Amino acid sequence: PPTLKEQQAIATVLSDTDSLLSNLKILIAKKKAIKQGTMQELLTGKKRLKGFTGEWIEKKVDELAIVSRGRVISKKEINLSSSKLYPVYSSQTVNKGIMGYLDTYDFSGEYLTWTTDGENAGTVFYRNGKFNCTNVCGTLKVKEYDAKFISFVLGITAPKHVSRNLANPKLMNQPMKKIKIRIPKNIKEQQAIAQILTDMDMEIEALESQLQKTENLKQGLMQELLTGKIRLVQPEIENKLRLVAEPRASYGK
Repeated sequence: PPTLKEQQAIATVLSDTDSLLSNLKILIAKKKAIKQGTMQELLTGKKRLKGFTGEWIEKKVDELAIVSRGRVISKKEINLSSSKLYPVYSSQTVNKGIMGYLDTYDFSGEYLTWTTDGENAGTVFYRNGKFNCTNVCGTLKVKEYDAKFISFVLGITAPKHVSRNLANPKLMNQPMKKIKIRIPKNIKEQQAIAQILTDMDMEIEALESQLQKTENLKQGLMQELLTGKIRLVQPEIENKLRLVAEPRASYGK
């Protein structure tokens, strides 16, 4: 066994890593709470951004977008693809809804997709690029409005319209078309609100990435330090910690 001094040094390193993990989790929770509050204010018009005073209007989804859905895509089709260039979105929400990749694509450009069936029904994603959707993935091609803004509004509105009477919750195309939302008439206000919320999402994603890296670092340190595979060289360990120790936070500090 290592000397008492080395045991204490190892314990300190792991304890410092735990503290870093705890602080990151607290910060992420704080940022998410700030974003939720901001969404409640900006997406309802309760709080207006400086310079915008125009009216808000109520629109049904089928007035805002062309409503469609994907097609049946089998695991076999995905497995047969060779270059795997274009994502296939499904009803799942993990990994941003990606269930695999194909060599071809069915959709190109700016879209919203939503989960039509299952426990995650009503979950809305903003998409931009070339992609595919399965038959349990609805698509919205937004017309002359800001797609990102619409995605944020529907993200909090669509789940309220999911039918949960059956064992398999659903939000199909026809109910989606009838959902009414309020939006600023001025597209520049839509874009400004969407940009604020997008920036918040990017910061949260960066913090979550740091959290994952720190968790991986802790696992690696435990494997190495607690088994004696490497001996503690304090500056080297400190450098590893320093790389992930500074979360990039710009709002709500």
